[in-house]
Amino acid sequence: MVRLVFLCGVLCVLLLTTPSHQHEGQGNRQDIVRFLNTTEKIWTWKSTSTVRTICKVDIKSDINATNIAYTRSILEGRYYWTKKELRGKFFNWNSSMNTISGSYDAVDLATRGGRGAGVEVLHYVSANFKCAVLFILGDGRYPIRPWYDMRVWDSSTQNGPDEDCKRAFENVTIPKERKQSYYRGCPNATAFMK
Repeated sequence: MVRLVFLCGVLCVLLLTTPSHQHEGQGNRQDIVRFLNTTEKIWTWKSTSTVRTICKVDIKSDINATNIAYTRSILEGRYYWTKKELRGKFFNWNSSMNTISGSYDAVDLATRGGRGAGVEVLHYVSANFKCAVLFILGDGRYPIRPWYDMRVWDSSTQNGPDEDCKRAFENVTIPKERKQSYYRGCPNATAFMK
C-alpha cells in the first residue's frame, strides 16, 4: 500500500514537473539493463539534484533480465563513505515500448529491507551504453523532488562522457543548475570504502 501511494505521488510529480518522456536522437534500443549490466563501477558525472553529492558510485552485485542488486556509495567526508544496498525491478516507464522484447527503460528501487528508494527512468543512453542520462524520481526521502543524473562507466571517466551524452544532459536540464559529482580524486577515495 505504501509503495502504491509512493508511486502515485511520483507519477503526479512527474506529470506536473517535466515534459513528456522522450528518447532524443536514439538509434539504439532504450535499454537500462544494458547500461547497468557492467562489471565496471558506474559514476554519477553530473546531477541537478538539490542535494549535493560527491563521488557517487554504483557497484553491481547481481543482475538478471528483470532485477538488479547493487551498492550505492557516496563520499560524505574526506574518507567516509555512506553505503546503501539497493534492489531494483526493471519495468517500462514509456508505455509505447515493446514489453515482449525484454527491453526496459526504468528501474523501481528499494532498500534491502523493502523501503522504497525511488524510480530511475532512462532518458538517453549512448550507442556504446557507457553513458546515460537518467530521470530520478526520489531517493526514499520526502518531499519527492525529481532530478536528472548523467552517469558513466568507470572506463569513460578518463576522457569524460561523449559529446552526444553531454548534449542530451544539457538539453534536458535547461534551466536547472547542474552540479559536478565526479572528480579526478574519486577513484582514489574508493580505497577508503569499507
